[in-house]
Amino acid sequence: MMETTPLLVKKNDDNNTIKGKIFSRSAKYILLSCVFVLLATFAVTTTTSSSSPSSSSERMTVRMREYASRAAAPLFLRGRSTTTSSLDAEKLGEESATPSVISLSAACSPVDKLSFDPGNWENVGAKLISKTMSSDFAFENGIEMNAVKGKCGEYEVSAADLTVGEEFGFFLYSKTSGNGEPIKDIGCESSLDGSTYCPAHSAPEEPTIGGPFSMASCTKKITYGDLSFYNRVYDGSALSFTWGSCSNTCGLSEPEACSFSSTTEKEEVQVTFDLSFSGPGLSASDFGPAELESVASSTAEVVGVDASMVEVEVVESTANTGAELGSEEGVTTVNLQATINCIDSDVSASVTSKLNSLTEEDELKIATEAKIEGATSATGHLEETKILEWEKEETPSAPPAYDGPLLDCDATVDDEGYYLVFKHDSSKGNYWSKANNNAESKRVGSNPETDYKYSRLEEVEKFGRTDEGSFQFKLEYPTLSQTNIWTQTSNPVTAGKRGVDDFKAISIQANGHGTSTHSFKGLEYNNGGSNFIDGTVDHGNWFFSIGAYNAWGGTNKFPGPSSGVNMVKLWVKTSAKKPDSCPSPPPAPPPSPPPVLDCDATV
Repeated sequence: MMETTPLLVKKNDDNNTIKGKIFSRSAKYILLSCVFVLLATFAVTTTTSSSSPSSSSERMTVRMREYASRAAAPLFLRGRSTTTSSLDAEKLGEESATPSVISLSAACSPVDKLSFDPGNWENVGAKLISKTMSSDFAFENGIEMNAVKGKCGEYEVSAADLTVGEEFGFFLYSKTSGNGEPIKDIGCESSLDGSTYCPAHSAPEEPTIGGPFSMASCTKKITYGDLSFYNRVYDGSALSFTWGSCSNTCGLSEPEACSFSSTTEKEEVQVTFDLSFSGPGLSASDFGPAELESVASSTAEVVGVDASMVEVEVVESTANTGAELGSEEGVTTVNLQATINCIDSDVSASVTSKLNSLTEEDELKIATEAKIEGATSATGHLEETKILEWEKEETPSAPPAYDGPLLDCDATVDDEGYYLVFKHDSSKGNYWSKANNNAESKRVGSNPETDYKYSRLEEVEKFGRTDEGSFQFKLEYPTLSQTNIWTQTSNPVTAGKRGVDDFKAISIQANGHGTSTHSFKGLEYNNGGSNFIDGTVDHGNWFFSIGAYNAWGGTNKFPGPSSGVNMVKLWVKTSAKKPDSCPSPPPAPPPSPPPVLDCDATV
């Protein structure tokens, strides 16, 4: 589904010219650079001579200029040679020959909204997606961003991949197979309850203004009927972004989960700032809890930290007479003290710098935002900066690398960790062969979604047996909406005889006839001529059949809990994982667009 319509942004390239001094070691390099320059100039002239240029031709012109700039750069960045140019009509002033980069940080991102577990962020990737790359902002069409070396949760990509006025956004995704879906920080919301047209991660949240992540201040809203789309729009100047947020003032330099070294040096710095307000009729009672909280919030915004890091309290209130102050009316001064707990010395340095640069106008603005109307003057000064802690603190080590058995990349594992080891759909008359010691029943098929017969029973022992020696199975009858979950220590695939050891029920919905001889008590090997495995333990009947050789209970059916069924699935709980090299699953297809009424329809 298309999320927005293209923004028609006209570009004015009238005044673009090639500037710069070129110094090279040989005439050959000079000649080559001139060729690139002439190509870029020709592209500019061609575009500006048209009275109504198309967006595609404009984009081609910009790209030609960018490619010319990038191609010329290596020729002259040798020895002491340099080249500078002003090829980009959307940017003012001169630009370096090295292309600008767009950076993305997850330090202040709403990590709780991710559709996957980022772990320590080592296996988290990012993509840039724009309207040009995909009209519906599809994940597979995005451009991979490079992880910044030495910086956790930070990515970058060339700014040449965007043009001014283009709609864009960012994806984060897990590179670990089976760990959730990619999620972008732009999207849509619907004003209708129960609407399915927006992606699941775009479900409205409170407040809904600004789309999925309340990003109203840094996205453009486009509305079609009950649907509103929120996309970033590239302005050519902003190059640093935070995934899922319009702000990066949380006081963190990387996501909290990044710290996985066994020992880290922890430094917390407390900055104390005295702030005094004076005015006629002012009193300490004007600074109640709500007002102090507002002062703290405003102070946090001024110094660029999260409001939770700032505490403000009233220290004293002094009333001066008019005679003492040389005025007719007495003035009261209320002294406040703001304590800012900085997470490290870098943050404290930034905070103290901003506090020292505050003017009286800035300080009075804090009072105004807190609705302290009686304040007419203000003074503030830095009281002290002290290190609260400087110690080696033990932190959790990174989880050990998984060294257990690996599932196939196409293995089906549900959200609860159950591995699908058997599926039988007999609706087309398909049954199992007993040949070669039930070889077909132990392994067959490649796609459990479409195969009528699918089995990985031969892997139950390898992937299902726990350290305690038991298996936890889940037997599912989709057509009956019934599921049995239990544990047992015997493996019906390899047992070679009837019987179940150490059966323990967890949740039994399908219990057969409910009699003592036909109630469900686990799965056993069946040494008869009807099927491979069944759940009528130590009895000649073969209800709860797994691997039926022929029909029973009706056309194209086989024994279920108490009658004929045509579908059964068997799962075993596993802690095994898929290889990291497995490709990421494809994203879910976009929802269908809403139906469109005729123009003359009466609503």
